[in-house]
Amino acid sequence: MKFAKKIRAIAPSLGEFTIHDLSEALRIQTYRDKAQLKISLKGIKRGGDIVTIRPGLFRFRQKEAPFSMVKSMWRTMLLKQRFTWQHIARISGASKSHVHKYLRFLEDRGFIKNLGDRSYNSGIWELIEPGKAPLEHPTLPKKWEIK
Repeated sequence: MKFAKKIRAIAPSLGEFTIHDLSEALRIQTYRDKAQLKISLKGIKRGGDIVTIRPGLFRFRQKEAPFSMVKSMWRTMLLKQRFTWQHIARISGASKSHVHKYLRFLEDRGFIKNLGDRSYNSGIWELIEPGKAPLEHPTLPKKWEIK
């Protein structure tokens, strides 16, 4: 196992730690391994997984996972309440086909309705009951799943 993987595995349990604490936890015995540990730690710090509290003292920082595309589309709909597919695509970063697929799914399930023009290119959608809409996006069946 590489040093970076070992550091990432042990760092959360150490809380705040020094290089000495880390080398003891990993049972580093040679100067060569300790030098490699420092190089690996520097790379992990650059990636943001470990932060420096003060010189020589470090802490593991758990990164939060970004919203999934579906969750991002749903949250955008909750905030805007009236929207076009272009709004959803621009804000969530989803493609036109993903947005259309998700809009069809939500329309079929009664969460949104298309106002006026039935065209997916120029249609405006609206949440049917914004106050009762769940904060978490409606669960998509496997055949509809969007990554």
